[in-house]
Amino acid sequence: MADSLKKKDDGVQGGGDAWDAIAAFEQILDVIPNDHVALDALAHAYEMVGDHSKACEYLVRLATLMIEQDDIESASSLLEKLKPYAKSNPDAAAVVTRIEKSTLDREPQSPPVQSQVPQPVSANPERQSLQPPVNREKFEAVKRTSNVADELSFAWHLLQSSIITQDEYSTVAQDLTEISAGEANVTVSVLHVLQDRGLRNLESVIAFSARDSSTPVVSLSIFDLQKETVSLMPLDFIIQRGALPFEVLGSTVLIVLLNPYNKKLRDDIQMLLGKKCHFFITLPSEFDNAVGKIKGMNEGDTEKKK
Repeated sequence: MADSLKKKDDGVQGGGDAWDAIAAFEQILDVIPNDHVALDALAHAYEMVGDHSKACEYLVRLATLMIEQDDIESASSLLEKLKPYAKSNPDAAAVVTRIEKSTLDREPQSPPVQSQVPQPVSANPERQSLQPPVNREKFEAVKRTSNVADELSFAWHLLQSSIITQDEYSTVAQDLTEISAGEANVTVSVLHVLQDRGLRNLESVIAFSARDSSTPVVSLSIFDLQKETVSLMPLDFIIQRGALPFEVLGSTVLIVLLNPYNKKLRDDIQMLLGKKCHFFITLPSEFDNAVGKIKGMNEGDTEKKK
């Protein structure tokens, strides 16, 4: 975590939301040092709170990474941001020169395509107005898709990786099957079973899964859940599929998953939302607490209508 991080209520421009975003995306870089979205978001978040030195540092890192990956088109899209820093920062000046030289060396070629890195966000990027949720019938169809097979696959992978024992796997598999067969609206997840049974050190299981699936760990408790964000998905979908939207940064929705290996669910969510998503993993207890907060929001809305 950067030494320059201050308390949320220190009054800097951008407020606590910006510092929450900084904390979250620096956690991402701890797991995935070359994550484009995290580098870009950190550059803008630090600019928003007035720390231009850190903003420049992350912009230079992102541009350098793009050049090394031979993604000159995307690197070129950062020139407008980098040039003001290049006047006083030699690292920024050097990377601007590299981008411009690489662009010239490639001419003639088709016009640069739009960068896949999220575009600059507004004065309060985490709270941009969101489009209304997509067709609820589509969510219902995906919600009905059983995720038991995916959870069993998750448990099997933990067994094959020697993270859980054969006996523990058998217990998890039995519990998952029994829970899924019930009528209660509950989250069917490996992590919940491991937590409820006390079978393993859950933090170590999550740490392994995060590294193995390149899915950063996030603490939902540091985020102030907003109605407009969590309402991107129906509550039933959130509970049954173990996926919860907890923050929006520019055009990117941050989603926490309880099964980081469920690629189909990731694809479904991005299709349903029609937005780029960045996925995380968290403790099942934090997921449940977040669901409880959403239920409280919904009950509050019901009371207001009476």
